Amino acid sequence: MKIKTLIIIFAVVLICVAIFYCILHSTHKQIIDGRKSYEPQSIFSEDGQFLLITEKVEESTGTYATFRIEDVNRQETIFECPNKYRTWDLKSIKWKSFDVVVDSSDVGTITYKYNSGTRLKNNHKINTKSR
Repeated sequence: MKIKTLIIIFAVVLICVAIFYCILHSTHKQIIDGRKSYEPQSIFSEDGQFLLITEKVEESTGTYATFRIEDVNRQETIFECPNKYRTWDLKSIKWKSFDVVVDSSDVGTITYKYNSGTRLKNNHKINTKSR
């Protein structure tokens, strides 16, 4: 009876370890796939005067996205975002009128406001993350 109990306990522990390994492996694969799946974009503003260019940045700590804005007529960068956003959490970087809105599940929604030719980061989160 004692040996049967030990065999059952060993089998249960072995099954639990196998399940834990499968979950861990699946989560790791999702993280890696999420990092790789981000595709940089180039999006014109409504009037076609500005171009929003997102970029993928690979670092030892992870994969991030950032953006810059170019004036199409002058062919020069007029704003370069000083921040990077983890691609795993990033939902979108897009225009909203002349403002740029970054939507990310870890930091919420951040708006970079257009103000008389200069871009200012609005530190107030319009939407907070919801989990």
